[in-house]
Amino acid sequence: MRVGYLLLACGLSIAVAGCGTPPTTDVDAARASVENATANGASQYASASLKEAQDAQAALDAEMKAQDGKWFRSYDKAKELAATAKAAGDKASTEAATAKEKATAKAAAAKKHGWRRRLLRCESAGRSVRR
Repeated sequence: MRVGYLLLACGLSIAVAGCGTPPTTDVDAARASVENATANGASQYASASLKEAQDAQAALDAEMKAQDGKWFRSYDKAKELAATAKAAGDKASTEAATAKEKATAKAAAAKKHGWRRRLLRCESAGRSVRR
């Protein structure tokens, strides 16, 4: 009788140990990072980095789905993929912000230069300029 309880206890402990808990905080952080990159204009300013982040997110989603179908789940690979997706999303967001700043500065310089050209043309023609 004692041997039966011992085997039952061992079996339950192995089953509980084999069923890991999903890394929901890591997965949520990765999703938020990719969504943040998209919201920051990465599709326009850092499309290659955003594609990498989206691919990493897709791999993470596939791994999570694969683990959901198993009896004994191991989320080690999912944690690694979540970290990769988060890093790629952060990179895309940073690159988008940098490219957006450069584009804004370039547009401001072009606008300033355009006003100077207009002013010079009008002054040389003897007209006044309205801004």
